[in-house]
Amino acid sequence: MEKKRQPNFSADELEALTSGVEKRSKVLFGMLSGATTSATKQRAWEAITNEVNAVAGYGRTVGEIKRKWVCLKSETKGKMAAVKRRLTITTEVKKTTFLQQ
Repeated sequence: MEKKRQPNFSADELEALTSGVEKRSKVLFGMLSGATTSATKQRAWEAITNEVNAVAGYGRTVGEIKRKWVCLKSETKGKMAAVKRRLTITTEVKKTTFLQQ
């Protein structure tokens, strides 16, 4: 039996995901302590999953939401690195051109 593929995340789902993570970032990414337990973090991910599912209604799981967050974070880092590389190259070209004049 084949597993049916979920549709791609929509812009509204991504917005719900990023805003949910932003609201709960201290709980999700903070150190474990007496106030912040792994159960607290799990409840935060479940709340984010409920918010994303309320927008789209596809019934995504907590695991799918966490995986999308990791991929989204990685894509963003890659894009920022590409921008930084372009800026560095542009700056070096301008310095070289200025020194040659």
